[in-house]
Amino acid sequence: MNLTDRVVVVTGGAGGIGSALARRFAAEGAAAVVVADLDGDAARAVAGTVGPVAHPVRVDVTDEEQVSALVADAERRYAAEERFLILPHPEVAAYALRRAEDPDGWQAGLRKLVRRLTA
Repeated sequence: MNLTDRVVVVTGGAGGIGSALARRFAAEGAAAVVVADLDGDAARAVAGTVGPVAHPVRVDVTDEEQVSALVADAERRYAAEERFLILPHPEVAAYALRRAEDPDGWQAGLRKLVRRLTA
């Protein structure tokens, strides 16, 4: 995959796989790597190892408002609509597409996910 000039959002970016992905995406030429994680301090630490293209963000991916804000901020910050968005976390990988195609269905699906994760 050619990541040159792409903006990549790595949810779970402070964890083992997420941090490895963030570093790899930066090494592959991503213009920006958003290291998003529930643990904001860990996200900042990982972003520090990724380098100057990294931007840490604290986000709870089970909160639809936080995910929406994460996506909106990245799109605004990097003017990245055409070269954005990779969300490796399997539960939110198709977030932008689902939200655009069926906002009500997306919200219902996210509520179902939240119930499953918090049960």
